[in-house]
Formats: sequence, C-alpha cells, structure tokens
Amino acid sequence: MTKELDLFVATMQDVFDFIVTRLIEQGEPSIQSGINSARCMYRYGNLRCAIGHLIPDKAYTPKMEGKNVYSLEYAPLFKWAYAQPSPTRALEFLASMQRAHDGDNEESQMDKEHWLTNTFLPAVRTVAMRHGLNLNVLKERGFEHE
Repeated sequence: MTKELDLFVATMQDVFDFIVTRLIEQGEPSIQSGINSARCMYRYGNLRCAIGHLIPDKAYTPKMEGKNVYSLEYAPLFKWAYAQPSPTRALEFLASMQRAHDGDNEESQMDKEHWLTNTFLPAVRTVAMRHGLNLNVLKERGFEHE
C-alpha cells in the first residue's frame, strides 16, 4: 500500500508535489509495453501513472484503464476539482499531469531509461509554470530547475 493524499484538504500545490514525488521515487512510467507499442496505465504491476497515485488501492478498478481524467469514474478527483477556485482549471491541471506522465508519443513512453529526465521533468516544469506552482519539490529531490 502506498501513501495516499487527502484530496479533501489538498491544494493544487499539494497534488503537484505528491504526484511529482511519487513519480520521481518510482523512476519510470506506468506503461504496458507490447511489440513496438506502449499503453499508459493507471496501474501496471507496482507502477502507477500520475493520476493513478491519487487513486487509493480500495478505489482502483481495472475498468478505469483506457480512460482519460475527464472520463474517469472516480468521484474524489472531481470533488477536489470542484472545490478549487476554478474547477475547469483544476481539471486541466489533472489532465496536464496525466499528459506529463504519458509523454508526447509512444517513443517517449518506451524509453524508460530516460523517461524521468527527458519526458516527465520537462513536462512538469511546464505544468508548474502554467498553473503558478513552485518547483521546490524538484529542488528538494536534487533536480535543480533552470
């Protein structure tokens, strides 16, 4: 069982820091690889994607796979978003974090060795900038930002 975030009191910065921390610790994306293909998964073995880290074990179901954050049937995420000053912006933030994990293309997903530095970290820097979030979580973990 992994540490969970209390979405009922979490700020956007809390969610950002939690996801970034968990994915840095994990070190690789949660993808199901096939021959010349890859599919991002909320859960894959012991791995989780960005949004997968927000879903407790007891709430996860394989039926969630293949759905983006907007169509995911997990009420606490939507309750969190609608408790934010701008629900639309909060949902876009969650979708941006999902895209940061997923990468721009299949090639970035399959390059597990460089995923963290070449795909995830540059993307979360952009997410932070767009949503006015600080990058202290990266600095605290030894990833200085430019």
